[in-house]
Amino acid sequence: MKESRNWFPMPKKDAIFFIAIVLYVLLFFLPWTYEIKLLDISLVAWGGSLLFFLTPITGILVALSERQDKRK
Repeated sequence: MKESRNWFPMPKKDAIFFIAIVLYVLLFFLPWTYEIKLLDISLVAWGGSLLFFLTPITGILVALSERQDKRK
């Protein structure tokens, strides 16, 4: 049996997805975004709403692509 250094193996696509979410949150939720407004709505609200919609959709697409890769 191949010994792994990680106690929890994470596929490469999942790791990239996780890093992308962290970078997105860091970008949109820093204090300088509180002052910026688009259509009289702060950038924090825009970032939160986009995160609310894009994260599940992207996660589902990543899971479906991994499922198709396993079938091949």
